[in-house]
Amino acid sequence: MHRALLSYGNFLKSCLSLAAFGVQLVPVMMGYGPRTTAMVFALANITVTLILCLMVKRDIPWISYGWSHASLQEIKRLTRPSLAFMGFPLGNALNIQGSQLAVNYALGADAVAIFGTARTVSRLALQAVEMVKNTVWPELSIAFGAGNMELVRTLHRRACQIALFVSLSVVVIVAALGPTFLHKWTLGKVPSSPGLVGLLLVVVVFYSLWSTSSTLVAAINLHERLAMMYSIATGVTVVVTYFAARRYGLFGAAGSLLLSELIMDAYVLPSSLKIAQDTWGGFMGAMLHYPQSLRPRALAARLRRRTQEVEVELEEDSEIEP
Repeated sequence: MHRALLSYGNFLKSCLSLAAFGVQLVPVMMGYGPRTTAMVFALANITVTLILCLMVKRDIPWISYGWSHASLQEIKRLTRPSLAFMGFPLGNALNIQGSQLAVNYALGADAVAIFGTARTVSRLALQAVEMVKNTVWPELSIAFGAGNMELVRTLHRRACQIALFVSLSVVVIVAALGPTFLHKWTLGKVPSSPGLVGLLLVVVVFYSLWSTSSTLVAAINLHERLAMMYSIATGVTVVVTYFAARRYGLFGAAGSLLLSELIMDAYVLPSSLKIAQDTWGGFMGAMLHYPQSLRPRALAARLRRRTQEVEVELEEDSEIEP
């Protein structure tokens, strides 16, 4: 039952987030400015949040809202880990906007246009990685909470394996079609650079491994050090990007982005393996072995079967409710 609700919740959240993004496009297409677009997006997200609150209350009756249930002691306990999570958006800002500012200061606005569009194309592969992370996160929390370390190891290995496989597959596709897409997307105003796109895609592959592995650290609320390390790694990389761009141009800027990914790989993977009580030999062996159950046909069959099971469980729950 819990797994059915988790899967349903993740699916619902993704659908509502997509709907909020779609609503944001309406003022853009109607010619309104960024202020109106931001206001519409904010209202859409507030609406989505209220809808989720109502649906949670409907499906999980024991949850209650209101200040009467608040605890100052609990708020104090959660303050530090909550603030630590802010390290991730800070790191993302340094990683994306910070690197572009470094390129701007080093090479000028024209270089930023080329660098920014090439990086946007290369980051298409990240969406597939995020899908894997969101799917396995609740399962890791449940397995670790139950003390089932064998399942934790299996989930961690398979998640990293799938994320790596998916990212490499998307990287191959983007490497082949990305430069042409970039040229057409910008109406030929931004020159396509297969070498630059290819180098940025290498960065994505290294990101996919540590990012997926870090799900285990975050799933059991040990994210404080992880967030700090991510902020430090991206901050150092911004400085390196500036000097690399000054000396080696756009290729130097793109190559410097590997620094933060390598730092995070070196920190996250040993931490996750320690939590999962795993070994490097077992983990690397799992990366190179795809069992029959992970073949495309088997995955499709399991997805259909799981969808049917969730539908049956939801129907049974609706019949039990008065």
